[in-house]
Amino acid sequence: MDLIPNSWKVKLQRFDSAGKLLGPAIEVDGATAGVANIVWNGSAFGIAWAETYTGSGVYFRAYSENGLALSPIVKIASSNSQSGVAMAASGTDFLIAFDHYTGLVSSSFKVVKVNASGQTLATHDLTPPSARVVLTRLVPSGAAFRLFWSDNRSGSYAVFTRNLDVNGMATGPEIPITDGTRDAEASSATKVPQGYVVGYSSFEASGESFLITTDATGIPTGEPVNIGSSGQFPEVHWNGTSLAVLNGDTFRLFDAQLKLVAGPFIFYSPATNNHRYSNLLWANGRYFAMAGTDGGPSDPPVARLFGPLGCNAP
Repeated sequence: MDLIPNSWKVKLQRFDSAGKLLGPAIEVDGATAGVANIVWNGSAFGIAWAETYTGSGVYFRAYSENGLALSPIVKIASSNSQSGVAMAASGTDFLIAFDHYTGLVSSSFKVVKVNASGQTLATHDLTPPSARVVLTRLVPSGAAFRLFWSDNRSGSYAVFTRNLDVNGMATGPEIPITDGTRDAEASSATKVPQGYVVGYSSFEASGESFLITTDATGIPTGEPVNIGSSGQFPEVHWNGTSLAVLNGDTFRLFDAQLKLVAGPFIFYSPATNNHRYSNLLWANGRYFAMAGTDGGPSDPPVARLFGPLGCNAP
């Protein structure tokens, strides 16, 4: 997302395997914008975003790997989604999860399945009782998916999870991952051999970030591990051997039981607390790390490569 005065834009930037730019940024939409999510389904990139400036809706567009638009901009819901969208490939289609915030009352929570043309194939309502939903995440789980989110039904935000089928329909009960006694806003999740690792932030006075492990059903299996107190959204990614964690200005490697293996390594210098929205990918034996800001011209998006042992890759 590009923030400029009086005009927000969604843009697509292509990179090569060495992290170098492939041409200029491509404007996906110059009329609506919000923090976007992008997913590859094997033949096309799906991009989804919520218009957070006016709350006018949730939008979708597909692109080829060469950056050519494969669909028009499609409005898939008239929802005031204020905390971004979750997205995952389901075969050649896409699942998109998002909230609808109505202010001081419980918000709705939906999962929509669309094809690469943006046509809606299924819609499922997962609205919890009397709660505002924020920060949804979708993680592939075998042939289906596991959904993670935070809501404030207890008075403070707590992290929950639930199984979904390939069409986005719930196939199991809600499972609490945190107890709701203090704010916990889920930022990311990844599948590991014993279950899942969830990264979340506590935006209280200390602004701490945590990791927590769960079993395959989403039930917590250990105490949260504090990884920083800088008011960041941690991003996690399991590559089959190590758990990579990007939290603000630092990159670390852990094992599946959250034992530190390597790091911290500097992601960005000088330090700033504005790199809050992160992404981590693993390809060609290297991690591709990218983080954006929540606004502020002094902290532009940053991309960096890390090797399998965590040190900066050339």
